[in-house]
Amino acid sequence: MTENKATIGFVGLGIMGLPMATHLLQAGYHLRVFNRTASKAAPLSEAGAVVCSSPAEAARGADFVITIVSDTPDVVQVMRGPEGVFAGAAPGTVVIDMSTISPDTTRELAAEAEAAGLAWMDAPVSGGQVGAIAGKLTVFCGCRSETYDRCLPVLSAMATSITRMGDSGCGQAAKL
Repeated sequence: MTENKATIGFVGLGIMGLPMATHLLQAGYHLRVFNRTASKAAPLSEAGAVVCSSPAEAARGADFVITIVSDTPDVVQVMRGPEGVFAGAAPGTVVIDMSTISPDTTRELAAEAEAAGLAWMDAPVSGGQVGAIAGKLTVFCGCRSETYDRCLPVLSAMATSITRMGDSGCGQAAKL
C-alpha cells in the first residue's frame, strides 16, 4: 500500500459501496468512511480506514468525497445540512456522487458545490454488486474536463470503463 495517496471521504457502505471502498484501500488511498449503520464500516476499520460519525466528518481533510447511497432524497440529505458533505468539505475538494439520481437534482447540487468552491462529478455506476466486488464497474461521468482528469486515478481503482459524458447531470442522463 502506497502511503502518499490522497485521502478520500467515502459515504455509503452498502452492497456497492463496501467493495468499492475496499478497492480504494487496496490501491493505497487513505479512507474516512461513514455509513448510517456504523457496523458496516467494521471491515474497513480493521483494514485501516477511519470511521466517522457523519458525512461532514468524513469530508473533513479529504481530497475527494465519494457518495453512493440509494436514491435522490438520500443524496440530498448526505450533501446538505450541518452534518452534510458540503459542511465538512474544504474548498478544492472534489465531490463524486456515484449514486443513480435525478439529473435535475444533480445539477442543483453541482451548482451548490461549485458555489462553495468544491468540484462536482456525477458518476453513476453500472455493473451491480458483482462488478463492484470485481472492481469492474462502468462509470458515466458528468463534470468539467479538468475534474474528470483529476478523478480518473481514483475511479480506476474501482472501475474498468470510465467515460465523461459531458458537464454536470450528463452522467445521470446517460445512465438513465
